[in-house]
Amino acid sequence: PSATAANDLFGGLAYSIAAQAVANYIQHDLRSPFAERAKAAGYSFTGGKPDDVTVMLAWIKDSAKTQAEQKISEMNAKL
Repeated sequence: PSATAANDLFGGLAYSIAAQAVANYIQHDLRSPFAERAKAAGYSFTGGKPDDVTVMLAWIKDSAKTQAEQKISEMNAKL
């Protein structure tokens, strides 16, 4: 996909993942791993972790293809 399409895809995906994390936090009947560990440590807690939400995504490309794409771009720029 183009860089713009990839950015749109990643932005939408990151937003969806973060939105689900927030939804889990406010869902008081959710038995999340965080709630289970809190219970095991003697705390009464339900839902997800009430903290910062960070989403990291990576797009791994074949370096050979990337080099070929770079050469094509350079040739097109000279035309």
